[in-house]
Amino acid sequence: MTISYSNPDVGYLDQAAFKNLGFSQNVWAGDTLYLSGIAPFTGGSPEFVVHGIGSMKEQTVFILNILEKLLEAEDLSYSNLVALTIYATSAKEFFDVVPLIAEAFGDQAPARHSSVSPSWHTPSSESRSRRSPSGPESAQTGRERDRYRRRRRRSL
Repeated sequence: MTISYSNPDVGYLDQAAFKNLGFSQNVWAGDTLYLSGIAPFTGGSPEFVVHGIGSMKEQTVFILNILEKLLEAEDLSYSNLVALTIYATSAKEFFDVVPLIAEAFGDQAPARHSSVSPSWHTPSSESRSRRSPSGPESAQTGRERDRYRRRRRRSL
């Protein structure tokens, strides 16, 4: 089986960031394309820029745009996606952007796993608090996080 690696220049991370972080964005294994996760960042270490802080809608639009460009760089489109995983820090905000996601994929939506994790971090979270946005999601207050944790403990 042939394996090839690429980091298409689509306005996402700098080429050096992929090398420094030890991963490739797109990896072909035979006739299957694997894409690494996409976060609302541009640039590279030590100057990552987080896009759409506080706006899950802006982050979702950014990530869908980067995903589309990565697929186009491989002569593919959304209709070629088989599965998608989405991580969010707020279930409420996630459900607010579901229409954007549904519109992007239309009648050929991939299988999807969605997970809410209120403690997800970004490169800039260490200097602020542990409430930073990640993936296509936005910050969550400590009170929301505590409520989520209480509900989760009760459901276990």
